[in-house]
Formats: sequence, C-alpha cells, structure tokens
Amino acid sequence: MATKAIIVTTGYLDSSVEELQSLLATLGVTVSEVLWQGRRKPDRKYYLGKGKMETLAKLIDLTESNLVVVNDEITSTQAKKMEELLKVSIKDRTQVVLDIFARHAFTEDGKIQVELARLQYELPRLIGRGKEMSRLGGGT
Repeated sequence: MATKAIIVTTGYLDSSVEELQSLLATLGVTVSEVLWQGRRKPDRKYYLGKGKMETLAKLIDLTESNLVVVNDEITSTQAKKMEELLKVSIKDRTQVVLDIFARHAFTEDGKIQVELARLQYELPRLIGRGKEMSRLGGGT
C-alpha cells in the first residue's frame, strides 16, 4: 500500500511546509493534505487542539491517509497520544530527515552514523516504556 500523508503544522504557514513536502517526496510519500492550526504554542497533549484533532481524524478517513507528519519536533507523549487517537503512524520532521539519511547511507560508516543519530533521537522516547514489566516477582 502506498504511503499517503497529512502534514500538520501550527504557527505560521511558511516555506518549511513546502520543504517538508519535498522531503516526503524523496521517501516516495504522497502528501494528501496540509492541516494548519494558528496557535502560538502547540498543545501539550496532542500538538493540535481538540477540534483540530477531530478534523484531522476526519481527514485521515476522507483521504485514506496512513501517516501523519508533524512539521515540528514533537514529544514522545504527543506522538503516542496522537497514534492512539488516530490509529495511524505519526512522524515528526526529524524522523523524516533521519529516514532520508538512512535510505541514502551506503557505506558501513555512514550506516552506523545514521543509526547512532536515530538512537540518540529515540532515547528520550524510550524512557518509561515497559515500566509495567519492571516489578516482576515470583508469586503463585
């Protein structure tokens, strides 16, 4: 299945959205829609406000998109909450750039550098995952 994405952004619409569209095209991703919300600061929980999240969910169904790309760097909590609510993959701008580097790294050294960058990016997002398994004990 081809990857179809919706780009979401807050603040001002500027050339960074066009640049992100070009980056996604490099990965073979088709942009089906751009959703903009004029806010000074992204929502702490979902990046977008409640109403825009509802609009985004409808757009995902309407356009049959399977990816949402945030034109910003988002927290692990925001990404997780968005994925749970929208039931599609969520990426931010940094992940898109890392994906491009990974695709174009051919030397062993280049691949290692890209993997190191990806792991450094993902480390704060992994903290706290699996806590429910940290207190396993012997019981009956």
